[in-house]
Amino acid sequence: MDLRKIKRNIDQRKYSSINDAADDVRLVWKNCMQYNADGSDFYLLAQNFSKSFEKSYAKLVKDHGSGKSDTKGKNTTEPTMDEKKDFAKSLYKISKEELGTLIATLGKA
Repeated sequence: MDLRKIKRNIDQRKYSSINDAADDVRLVWKNCMQYNADGSDFYLLAQNFSKSFEKSYAKLVKDHGSGKSDTKGKNTTEPTMDEKKDFAKSLYKISKEELGTLIATLGKA
C-alpha cells in the first residue's frame, strides 16, 4: 500500500467509508516505520506524518462527521456521500510546495 494507491482508490470510490481510507493511510506510516531503522530519517518522517495525519483526521471527523460515537470514540454510523466527498477533497488541498515545506519542517523536528 502506498499513498498513490490510496489516492487512486479514493478517485475510484473503492472505499466504503472514510475510516477505510484512514486505515490504509495508517498502514503506510506503520509499514514505513516497520521497514526502516528506528531513528532513521524515513522512520522519523513517517512518525511525524502519522501524528499530523491523526490530528487532521480527528479534526475532519469532528468538523464533518455527524455520526454518533461509541464509548471508544469511534464513528459508529456510515458517513454520507457528502462526508466522503469532503474527506476526499481535503486530501487534495495540500499543494506540492506545502508538502515540501511540511517534509522539511518535520525533518527538523
